[in-house]
Amino acid sequence: MDLFTNSDLQQLIDVQQSPCVSIYLPMHRTGREIREDALRYKNALKQAETALRDRGVRPGDVQEMLRPAQELAGSTDYLQRQSDGLAIFAAAGDFRAYRVPLSFEEMVVVGERFHLKPTLPLLEGDGQFYLLALSQNAVRLFQGSKFSISEVTPDTLPTSLRDALNIDQYVQSLQFYAYRRAGKPEAGTGDVMFHGQGGAGGEVEKNDEIRRFLQRVSAGLDDLLATSPRPLVFAGVEYLLPILRDTLKSSALLDEAVGGNPDELRGEKLHDEAWKIVRPMFQEQRRAKLDAYSQKLGTGYASNQLEEVLVATQQGAVDTLLLQERAHAWGHRDAERGRVELHDERRSGDQDLLDLAAVETLSNSGTVFTLAAEEMSGDSPIAALFRHPVARVG
Repeated sequence: MDLFTNSDLQQLIDVQQSPCVSIYLPMHRTGREIREDALRYKNALKQAETALRDRGVRPGDVQEMLRPAQELAGSTDYLQRQSDGLAIFAAAGDFRAYRVPLSFEEMVVVGERFHLKPTLPLLEGDGQFYLLALSQNAVRLFQGSKFSISEVTPDTLPTSLRDALNIDQYVQSLQFYAYRRAGKPEAGTGDVMFHGQGGAGGEVEKNDEIRRFLQRVSAGLDDLLATSPRPLVFAGVEYLLPILRDTLKSSALLDEAVGGNPDELRGEKLHDEAWKIVRPMFQEQRRAKLDAYSQKLGTGYASNQLEEVLVATQQGAVDTLLLQERAHAWGHRDAERGRVELHDERRSGDQDLLDLAAVETLSNSGTVFTLAAEEMSGDSPIAALFRHPVARVG
């Protein structure tokens, strides 16, 4: 799986070349559906090619823009090593592909900028977290959501104790022994712990090695959390948690941990245990935003009218944007007059105005949540909390 961070989103927002191609596909990790995924991908490229030619792009430029995507279509290994969703972004001289743990609605959009709303559940403050599974044998980082969890491999993280300390052999004073939570040894069960030998000197050496190990891990995590902040759950021997907290600059690490030996837990089990920890926090955040919206609606500090919200996003006035998941508002915005033109069906040249609102909110340090239709206020697919009352334009 590939990481998709706030930095990735901003880079896509900053792309100035036009036209821009955005492709979203649901994918499968295993099974016979993988063959269908490959066919769906090739059909999406054909749709993108047709849309570009309809916009008057020269055939040679179309081929050059889509060449990296076509090369992926010829890579059986790449298409078979997928997560739940695939996002492709292509413009002149710019190509990016992301395999992410989110099943997308199938979509091909060619416009003046990249269509980014489907990626927002990967970044929004509702349900996104990291899980660090740490043992002497392995350092594994997972990107999780309320839907799933998948392992990622940032270059900044060491892969093991040997990798972190640049040694060829493990220090003998660092050995794993199994302990029950009560603290009594029982082979093959309970928590796994770093255990020293050799008296007081061995203990000092062991503690120094552990701290050096966690300092390397923390340095890599701090780099990641600086560009993509989200809660961090620790999975491993619980006595390592305070040491990790002490070496980590970021405040993202949560107090509660998934105890035991993480090497023995599969991704699904790790997800279940981690979600028990983060779910109450996310539920409280969502509840607080919805309550605040309900209280401020009608005061000038909140709205569910598309035109008014788009004026607010244009002015950088939106603190929190609420969007209905998988909803669209195809049309145009007249930025000077503050007016929008909506179409029942997508027409050539249309943009999704919900996507526009989301991009402008995030570009001005706002927060975006996607909600189920029944959670939205009234019949509108959009609602927002404002930092200040919105000045009319036009």
